[in-house]
Amino acid sequence: MPALEVEAVHKRYAGFALQPTSFKVDPGEVFAVLGLNGAGKSTLLRTIAGTVLPDGGHIRVNGTQRRPGVPDPSLSVVLDGGRSLYWKMSVRENIDYFGALKGALRRSRRARRDEVLERAGLTEKGDSLVGTLSRGMQQRLVLAIAVMCDPRVLLLDEPTLGVDLVHEKVILQSIEMLRDRGCAIVLTSHQLEFVQRLASRALLIDNGRPGSPQSIDSIRAELGRKILEVVLEEVPADSVVERLHALGASVHAFSVRADATVTSLYSVLETLQPAPIVSCNFGHASLREVMESLSSRRVA
Repeated sequence: MPALEVEAVHKRYAGFALQPTSFKVDPGEVFAVLGLNGAGKSTLLRTIAGTVLPDGGHIRVNGTQRRPGVPDPSLSVVLDGGRSLYWKMSVRENIDYFGALKGALRRSRRARRDEVLERAGLTEKGDSLVGTLSRGMQQRLVLAIAVMCDPRVLLLDEPTLGVDLVHEKVILQSIEMLRDRGCAIVLTSHQLEFVQRLASRALLIDNGRPGSPQSIDSIRAELGRKILEVVLEEVPADSVVERLHALGASVHAFSVRADATVTSLYSVLETLQPAPIVSCNFGHASLREVMESLSSRRVA
């Protein structure tokens, strides 16, 4: 049985409409909701969470119909990052307070609190006021609170927004651990490398219009262009990088990526001579390149 079922959910605001949207998420699956700013990603997550009332459709968690305004301990939500925390309370006090709201028993709450603190790498910050924490630590705390009662479904809206690489890695590992324990996770993020590593399937929303749920690889193959990737033994000189950019290629350290055409292949290889090449392959555009292409089309 799917952990989460969304069936024909839709919502209309003045000047915007989220069209009927349907998908299912299985236990132990990470499912991404993708789209440009204003596409309707957060609206969709808020309707599932119950903070926005949909105009129609059905939402079921573990086979049970969601009822607006009725808390469901099997569903946990991270929508507003650190803004949902009490900044003048300590880290432990926040965990105790929200744990009680989520129904954690008093006797087990302390042990559970210490467990999620350690998992989030915040044990030493237990007595610190939340307002003194960095953005990354606040995000980790929100995620720790979200898993206090071992939810079956977890909604994450931009879980790595504004955090550095160290905190992003900790959050990534936490999500992977929850997935491996059977939690169904629905997330949105503009950190597309993050999404590509975690999610097995995704739903792409374009200005309120949802596509069909697909695997990440299918989205890259269907919407992205073929890519030539050349891996070098050493970082190319600045002058070479400028010439590659003029050809429309992108350069990231040892990797050069360009459109997979015969003309592009010869031009890139000629520009790189006599640099030693480790490999030269054709593949699909990355998820980031797909979204950049969609953004360019909208601007055009």
